[in-house]
Amino acid sequence: MEQMKIRPDALISVDYENQDLPTSVQQFKPPVFREGNAFCVLLGPDAQSGIFGCGRSVEEALRDWDNHLANEIDNPREDNETTRYVMDHLNTF
Repeated sequence: MEQMKIRPDALISVDYENQDLPTSVQQFKPPVFREGNAFCVLLGPDAQSGIFGCGRSVEEALRDWDNHLANEIDNPREDNETTRYVMDHLNTF
C-alpha cells in the first residue's frame, strides 16, 4: 500500500503503545500530522482513497480516523488499495 509522504516537520509523535488509544490505532499506527490548525490522521496515499480523520486535538483526530476505519470495514470500497491492505491485515489476526 502506498502511504502519503508527510513533511517531517508536520508529523506529530504518537505513543502507539498507549493503552488508551483505540486498538485499530495501535494496530495500524497511522501517521498524525498538523494541517493548519487541525490534526490529521491518514492511512493511504491521500484523503480520498485512504482512510482519513481529523480534529482539533490529536485524540479527536484519532477517534475520527477510528470511526472512518470502522465504516471502511463495514462498507469496503471495491478495488481500493488501502481497503485491501486493511482487510488483509485484519484477516491475519
